[in-house]
Amino acid sequence: MTFWLLVAILVVLAIGFCLPLWRGAAKGDPVGAQDIARARDSAASAREAYNAGLYADYQQELAEDLRLDEATKAALLADKARQLIDDTRHLNQTTPAVSRSTRVGSEAGWGVKLAVLGLVIVGSLATYFELGTPGAEQLVQAREILNLPSLGELDGNEGSAEAAKLRALTAGLRDHVTRSPDQAGSWYLLGIGELKLGSYSESAQAFEAAHKLVGADANLDLYWLQARLLADNGQLSEATKGIAARVLATQPNQPMVLNMLALAAFRSDDFSTAVGYLNSALSNNITEGQRQLLASGFEQARTALGVAGPTVDVALTLPAERPADAVVFVIARPVGGGIPYAVVRRPVGGVPKQVRLDDAVSMNPANPLSAAQEVEIVVRLSLTGRPQAGPGDWQWRSAPLRLKELSGPAQLSAELLPPATKPPHS
Repeated sequence: MTFWLLVAILVVLAIGFCLPLWRGAAKGDPVGAQDIARARDSAASAREAYNAGLYADYQQELAEDLRLDEATKAALLADKARQLIDDTRHLNQTTPAVSRSTRVGSEAGWGVKLAVLGLVIVGSLATYFELGTPGAEQLVQAREILNLPSLGELDGNEGSAEAAKLRALTAGLRDHVTRSPDQAGSWYLLGIGELKLGSYSESAQAFEAAHKLVGADANLDLYWLQARLLADNGQLSEATKGIAARVLATQPNQPMVLNMLALAAFRSDDFSTAVGYLNSALSNNITEGQRQLLASGFEQARTALGVAGPTVDVALTLPAERPADAVVFVIARPVGGGIPYAVVRRPVGGVPKQVRLDDAVSMNPANPLSAAQEVEIVVRLSLTGRPQAGPGDWQWRSAPLRLKELSGPAQLSAELLPPATKPPHS
């Protein structure tokens, strides 16, 4: 209804612009080309003002959309600006230029008058439907896809109103991108809709189309990676590895990416790699719900891996009162210091009761724990969040361990206390 109301307003404006033609004919006077030129200029000005209003409204809608990152918003806004500029330019080019020396007599004037009026009305409608966004209102509604639950979250209630709405909005977006394939935002929303419907291959294709239009975008890549992994039944293709590498290049410990890579490794029975990914993911400051989910996967991968090579298990004890924003490091390093062989990092609120050090948590695959002859274990509560010792840090250090002499996992107990109360190392 909004669109057709605007059409009616434009038709009235077009008739108003052509009134000078009728006035001239009514008086029996010839109609000058200057009158037609003025009508043409007025139509162009009105169209420019209308498009400027559309642009401002779209800009405001994007600014209020908290689900899209700034890069995606900028790309969508640029798409809209280009469409509206092309729309205005097309109108100016399709309106016939009339020489100022041409004069239309009253006897032949009615044909020209009707032609100009029809051209303004039909040209405006055709231009809008070809270059504009006739489904703009539907696209605004389509953003509700971001807030709708997936079919998997509806507990089998796939006949609910929410499920029906998700299907309808996704179907509308499929039709829209067929007509307007150069709109990245529509492809992005379609990818979300297909992902929530469980159409993983179609979702991955939609995100790929959006990527081709906007380039690298971390938020887009996260959804694209998820869709590709689900479409490939958890198997890592070269293309999927490329998406993950692009995200990790800017966010090395991105927990969602690491968790997805860990799941893929687990399904391939590569438990050591899965442990390494989840160990890195758990080093982040994350919500308790995320931590429990990742920790559960980590323990499953640990159990499946078992004991592989030299292993040191460290039981941790911390006082109830400790710095809330501190970080705990458990490190296997050369005796006296040096580049660590293996490291586990955890926010103080997510420290487990026991930490295992082995090749799965080695810092560098080229320098694993199994390559060491003798190590010492250092447990440090860092106030700065860095593994290097700093003022006020709490620290515990073990006696040297000769790994080649171990017949099974070494068992250590470490009690972390503030510097003023710490006992000698054990």
